[in-house]
Amino acid sequence: MTLAIGLAGLAAPAAASAEAVPDASCTSPSVGVIGQPGNNRGAQTFTAQNTGALSRAQVEIDKVGNPGDWILSINAVDGSGIPTNTVLGATTIPDASVPSGVGMLTGDFASPAMVTAGQQYALVFSRPASDTLRIRYSVVNACPGDAFFSSSQTDPFGYVCVNPNECDLVFAAFVEPPKPQSNPSLPPTGMRAAALKKCKKKKSKHARKKCKKRANLLPV
Repeated sequence: MTLAIGLAGLAAPAAASAEAVPDASCTSPSVGVIGQPGNNRGAQTFTAQNTGALSRAQVEIDKVGNPGDWILSINAVDGSGIPTNTVLGATTIPDASVPSGVGMLTGDFASPAMVTAGQQYALVFSRPASDTLRIRYSVVNACPGDAFFSSSQTDPFGYVCVNPNECDLVFAAFVEPPKPQSNPSLPPTGMRAAALKKCKKKKSKHARKKCKKRANLLPV
């Protein structure tokens, strides 16, 4: 494991979908780099701030070495808060779409991981087809969670820093909260109630049924 020291600020996060809201993140400037084989994995644990679908995630990387697509995933953690190999959602980012050098790796999940506010998860990234994965981390302005690495796609995760709570990755997550649904058990009021009341006055059963169908499309 080699260690190099550098400095880079957080790039402005790209806009997520209209329904997604910013969730857990760490904007501390990265000051250290661990250079590893591409098949290794870097990870950051975090606590979800919202319940819903984690549809986008970002992590700061340093793209060097041979080409290789990137894998970004949301994994479960164990009882000690250490990342596991249980993948809750994953996406592959073509290497050609990722600029060289330091920047933010952004992944949109076609099948998002469902997260619960207050629960801990891990953002994991790797580059299996390449010969290099550089894990950038911060040791200043500590954020909640910890930075980890794994020596393969299946090996256990270990802390980047010797002492836990000293290292974090620069990252951001975006969650789409569930859309509110009306409660069918509540009595209708307002426009819908007025329209349904009128429907009862229709003479034929067919007319009443057709009227109710239109009325149920109105706001409660």
